[in-house]
Amino acid sequence: MTEKTSFKFENVEACAKYEVQITPIDLEGTLGKKSLTVDIHTKEGLPGKPVNLQVKMETYDSATLTWWDPMDHALCVETYVVTTEIVSGVSSQEVSHRTYRSGANAGITPQQHFFQEKPLKGCTNYTFKVYPRGFSGTMGPYAREDRETLETDPIPVEFVNLAGVTTTTMDADWSSVDTCLDHYKVCHYNDYDAIEVCENSIDTQTTLSDLLECLVYHVSVSTVTPSGVISDKKMAVAKTDDVAPGAPKNLTIGQITPHSISILYDDPAENPQCAAHIGLDIAKASGEDKQLLSSTSLVKGHIKEHTFNKLDACTKYVIKIMASSPEGLASEWDSIEASTDVEVSGPAQNLRVDGKTTTSINLKWFEPEANGRCVIKYSLSWEGGSIEIESPTPGGSLPHELEQLVDGLNSCTEYTFELTPSIVHDIEGPTVTLTDKTVC
Repeated sequence: MTEKTSFKFENVEACAKYEVQITPIDLEGTLGKKSLTVDIHTKEGLPGKPVNLQVKMETYDSATLTWWDPMDHALCVETYVVTTEIVSGVSSQEVSHRTYRSGANAGITPQQHFFQEKPLKGCTNYTFKVYPRGFSGTMGPYAREDRETLETDPIPVEFVNLAGVTTTTMDADWSSVDTCLDHYKVCHYNDYDAIEVCENSIDTQTTLSDLLECLVYHVSVSTVTPSGVISDKKMAVAKTDDVAPGAPKNLTIGQITPHSISILYDDPAENPQCAAHIGLDIAKASGEDKQLLSSTSLVKGHIKEHTFNKLDACTKYVIKIMASSPEGLASEWDSIEASTDVEVSGPAQNLRVDGKTTTSINLKWFEPEANGRCVIKYSLSWEGGSIEIESPTPGGSLPHELEQLVDGLNSCTEYTFELTPSIVHDIEGPTVTLTDKTVC
């Protein structure tokens, strides 16, 4: 008669293969000569959570994961599933789902596993999860590690665009950068005051305000990483709209010579940065000579001085000054008068006889070509007499013609006339002579 015998094994490992040997024992405790060997496979159990998951950030675009087999049902792990999620605020997005074949079923000793995840984005928060998956495809609980990737070098923006320009504002926008970006650094300066003004922006556009009119602005945009490393700049240039400057102020006369007048002036009080050019006119102040003699346009510089040369001595001039913007918007004119210094004149011109009688000779001549306006009188002398003749007030273009009748002369007599121009302090110029005879 055969009896059915059973035995229950406790605390066995799931997913394991056990070899069971059954040997009979008689009543005296002696082992039988034959044994029965049976292979027993335990059922699959749900794998436990992987142990000691660690994530090492080795470069900005890769991470190395290490973990140990679960404490529970490690032999039931056929593969591991590694997922990688990008975390943004309270949400996350899975960007990688990969299977790692563990080889865990090779033995009962827990194994350490290594896995590299790449490519990743620098300066990005990731969630790494490792799931154990059994032979039936059932997934056990996951181990999780949250880490941020390392910084990359800052990436410059690709372009900067300037638009919407007014007299005091302009709009700037630029390409976006989404890797290792904390904020953008936006700076601008002009060549007038050369002061750089910077601001931080988290957007890809901004309005630059409180700008000065008429100026070219250099605008730069850089990216800044979370640790504060700044990228190379991307530049753009635009000019604010023009307005008219005020007239240069404090117009004064500087050095004066017989043939030159220097002027001094300061920047306009109103919109001085718009005074890109300085306009200067000079004209004679009196009579028919009041036409424009010279017009000069100067590029505004640090030297606020100008000298008019090749002027006539002893002559009053009207000097006018204005300022204009880069696009030609002009200020009102300011003016000042000044006279050139005195200089010895040249000789009277074309001394000649213009009629005579038995007792008189009528003389005519033109004022000296050189420094004729400096002559205040003429000394005319001849045998037996002399006279001083005042120079007329100039009323037209030089040379002015003068006339003098010399009478009380003897008939049929030859006379030699000497004509000498004089300037202030009786300083005389060259003398010219003429000889002629009265009528008989």
